[in-house]
Amino acid sequence: MAGTVSYEIERYLNVRSASSPSFSPDGQHIAFVSNITGVPLPWVVSARGGWPQPISLATERTGQVVYAPSGNSIAFDRDQGGNEHWQIILSDEEGHDVRSYTDDPAVSHQFGQWSPTGSGFSYAANLRERRRFDVYVQALSDPEPKSVYAGDESSHPAAWTPDGRHLIVREGEQPENIDLYLVELQSLEKVHLTPHAGEAAYYPFGFSTDGRMLYLRTDQDQEFLGLAVLDLDNSILRYVVSSEWDIEDAALAPSRRQVAYSKNVDGASQVTVRDLPSSEEYRISELPLGVVSGLSWAPHGRSFVFALNSALATSDIWTFDIRQRRLRQVTHSPRVGLGPEALVKPEVVRFRGHDGLEIPALMYLPHGAQPDADNAAIVQVHGGPAAQTRPVFDPILQYFANRGYVVLATNVRGSTGYGRTYTHLDDGRKRMDSVADLEAANSWIRSSGWAHPRRIAVMGPSYGGFMVLSALTTYPDSWAAGVNERGVADFIMHLERTEPQGRRPREIEYGTIEEDGDFLRSISPIHHVGKIRVPMFVIHGANDPRVSVSVADSLVAQLREYNIPVEYLLFEDEGHGLVRLANRLQAYPAIAEFLDQQVKALE
Repeated sequence: MAGTVSYEIERYLNVRSASSPSFSPDGQHIAFVSNITGVPLPWVVSARGGWPQPISLATERTGQVVYAPSGNSIAFDRDQGGNEHWQIILSDEEGHDVRSYTDDPAVSHQFGQWSPTGSGFSYAANLRERRRFDVYVQALSDPEPKSVYAGDESSHPAAWTPDGRHLIVREGEQPENIDLYLVELQSLEKVHLTPHAGEAAYYPFGFSTDGRMLYLRTDQDQEFLGLAVLDLDNSILRYVVSSEWDIEDAALAPSRRQVAYSKNVDGASQVTVRDLPSSEEYRISELPLGVVSGLSWAPHGRSFVFALNSALATSDIWTFDIRQRRLRQVTHSPRVGLGPEALVKPEVVRFRGHDGLEIPALMYLPHGAQPDADNAAIVQVHGGPAAQTRPVFDPILQYFANRGYVVLATNVRGSTGYGRTYTHLDDGRKRMDSVADLEAANSWIRSSGWAHPRRIAVMGPSYGGFMVLSALTTYPDSWAAGVNERGVADFIMHLERTEPQGRRPREIEYGTIEEDGDFLRSISPIHHVGKIRVPMFVIHGANDPRVSVSVADSLVAQLREYNIPVEYLLFEDEGHGLVRLANRLQAYPAIAEFLDQQVKALE
């Protein structure tokens, strides 16, 4: 690797990003979320590009920002210290008239959609019971919101009908199994739109002009999410686009004649524009490799906007002009002097699991690296578990590749993006099969020559932290070190202490204490800490609403009781993950130094 330029980790962590785009009613401006200041906040920029202007310069993060369909009103949200108790705030695009429409710090409010006229908006909140979300409508002229839907499971607003008289509500605890209801907002009468047998999900994204046809993404009766149209008069569902990969995002043009959709192909996004009357379509082939999110059309219908998160850049806002078929990058988030040699393009690789199942992964190879069986390596596993490692800008993985580590970012069984069957291969009593996939990853990276057998670390966040700990306790001789970020060390403690709205989805995935307690205890790594033979690094946020900090405290106490070397960083102003730049600048250099000492320096 002679001649490779080495960059400090601070360079990578200081790379900024932009996401969550929303067009203004006249199509001249785009609101978005950026961490330019070090904290994600709402900004506005000209649709042609230029210098953005802040809507708010608060010290707490924003998750999304949405223009109203009339005037220059903007809705955005904010939580406190990473606790995910989101509050909804309205402002003009200059940030002059800022009003908080929700202000209950014990309740999480999730913005839905503006009404067609912009006279109000929908949202979900766990006000009635902390364990589930109900749907509300807030008219700007009324001081109090109106409760419009309260189901047996958590529910969220999905779309307004064009006349504003009805709301589509989606109900379900898991993204793999969602139902839709049509709610008349005066009488509150509801109609179940999607009765079905077995598992299916439905995600609406627009109506026909007359409001009789609902366009949606669904996997009803098939393995992957496709594009379909549902006739609301007779409940007949017809597929418009079926695929061997998930349609992950879609947006209907204001004319209702075109749809832009994004397909997840082996982790990377492909964006296609389809003419609905003729069924003709074309793919935007010049799009850089990355992941697309937030597809939405300009009100004039001549272009649409999206965020593109690229492994070789960062997340930025882009537009596509339909008539000229031209891409435009609107925002140019600072890269702090990182040159081309600072980043590597991950490549898709596959290895065999313990039972012969093909497991996909992204491999980051340092510039000039050779399969000489002498490299230090990191096996990374994502959280979720229903999630996917994708080719996005990851400052930590890019830094380690630049530092000479081979990084294998796995999508073990249970990951999304490879079909419904693959996602369920780690359910219930099959949980440890996914841990065996990490051992298979270790074996493959050694046998392929990309790593020295004694220089392989395992690292992961949240559920990925459980995977890290399980790999270290189940296969203790395979690893040189472990990094556990906000991980689930004890399923029983996790289910007992996670916030109420998160418990039921976790029970569907893992099982309940009452029915599955013995099994969950048996696989909880905290009961097997004595088997760990390598140093650990543990990171957690004190305000974590998903994995209680008490789980990390108990794990660290056990590690110390067994005299296992452990470094523990606890951040008082963070939740489930590190958001604040100052904290990231403390945590990840410490991880880098830890791995250099424990993995790279081994003979």
